Amino acid sequence: MSAMREGRFAIASGSARSGALFVAGAAFLWSCGGLFVRMAGLDAWTTTFWRSLFALLSLLVVAFMQHGRATPLKLARIGAQGCVSAALTTTSTIAYIFALRLTTVANVMTVYAAMPFLVTIVAYFWLGERVSKRFIGAGLIAMAGISIMVGGASSVRDIQGLAMSLLMTLTFALLLVHARRYPGVDMTVANVFTNLFCVLVAFPFARHGLPSPHALMACALFGVFSSGVAYTLFLVGGRLIPSAEAALLSLLDVALGPLWVWLVYDERPDRQVLTGGGLVVGAVVFHLVGKLPRGKRREVENSERPRKT
Repeated sequence: MSAMREGRFAIASGSARSGALFVAGAAFLWSCGGLFVRMAGLDAWTTTFWRSLFALLSLLVVAFMQHGRATPLKLARIGAQGCVSAALTTTSTIAYIFALRLTTVANVMTVYAAMPFLVTIVAYFWLGERVSKRFIGAGLIAMAGISIMVGGASSVRDIQGLAMSLLMTLTFALLLVHARRYPGVDMTVANVFTNLFCVLVAFPFARHGLPSPHALMACALFGVFSSGVAYTLFLVGGRLIPSAEAALLSLLDVALGPLWVWLVYDERPDRQVLTGGGLVVGAVVFHLVGKLPRGKRREVENSERPRKT
């Protein structure tokens, strides 16, 4: 009997490790979004059009991998709530690309890092979920961090970019709570429609004609890897680990996104962004660690303690 338990524990541990690696891989690919936008060098609408076209094709492949021959029927039966999910994600996606064109990647990622707090606030008003004292304390720290960053905005474009970042984060928070309220929505199908909507909305405003091969390749990488592949990794990995752990691992996106453009394009965040961003990320970690199972929480706390050499 004990051998059976040990075997089950080993399988569960292996699955959890695989889940963590999958989610970390998804966060790594998401973190390249700002880099791909800089590589493309196109205006926001043209970037949205080509990125979403490639994302649409890759997500159709994911949908067929999931549903096989039933895919056309699943797409036809998206339903009203599926359309709501797609509309929210469409708004979030377009706002994200506009934000990246208007301000620095560090600014966008810092606002995005506050998403767990917006999710909790939306869930409080929509689903009646309780708010903990830990959340209130962490939320106040995060607000202070964002205030420091906004106070350091150096131009109107920065302020516009921060506004777009907030719109992106708010609509994505609404999407997550909507998914909790309507768990029957097939998110793969909804994401297919998201990118279809993005293509249709962006087409009238995008530059007609093919971009340069370099720009087209950047949009293809953005659409395929930051959408199709990353979505699949997160979908698989997120089912193997607690949601709070998945959220913590997703913070790799926030940390790595500014790093890539710093290394490749010398886009350096200023001191106020680093200070504000550090407060926001620290507040999010403090908030999410409180949601981890006790065993996982001890692992995180022990890993943060200095070790004797």
